[in-house]
Amino acid sequence: MKPSRPNAKTDVKTAVSLVAQQACWFCCVLGAGSDVAIVGVVGTVAFVGAFVVAAKARWREVLVLVLASTATGVVVDSVLVVGGAIAFPPSVQLGPLPTPLWMVALWTGFATTLWGPLRGLLLRWPRALLAGALLGPLAYVGGSRLGPLVIRAPFVENVALIAVAWASALLALSMLVRAQERSAP
Repeated sequence: MKPSRPNAKTDVKTAVSLVAQQACWFCCVLGAGSDVAIVGVVGTVAFVGAFVVAAKARWREVLVLVLASTATGVVVDSVLVVGGAIAFPPSVQLGPLPTPLWMVALWTGFATTLWGPLRGLLLRWPRALLAGALLGPLAYVGGSRLGPLVIRAPFVENVALIAVAWASALLALSMLVRAQERSAP
């Protein structure tokens, strides 16, 4: 099934979704930087829950994408932490994973953009690779500037590793999105 053509109603939903997801990103990152990371986590979970419910007939597909994005994020960020590319101050660590719970929430919230604003990028794998290679490092550098994330030295090499990790992650998520599109009624 091909994606439907955008209309004014879809454009508004997309804009609202993107703004809400970015608000969740800032709440998680700024909350972690201020030792109240749980605020961003709770807000993101509430937003994603509402997003899944709003998907109506396709809620199962959205939930699968949310779970896949969350699992992908846990793997990607844990590998980056264990591999020494990034680090988190102990004060922002929530939970037993190498990556803090608020970072996991970021990937959970990110799934909403994969269903909405970024979905078109994911339908073609070269675009997914490029988007991951560019957007991932931008988000991590932004997070490092706000305090709760450290990109370790050598900076350029580790940003390149983040780019590769994110390109790989978006390629994998792209395969899921394309499979969902093929099986959609």
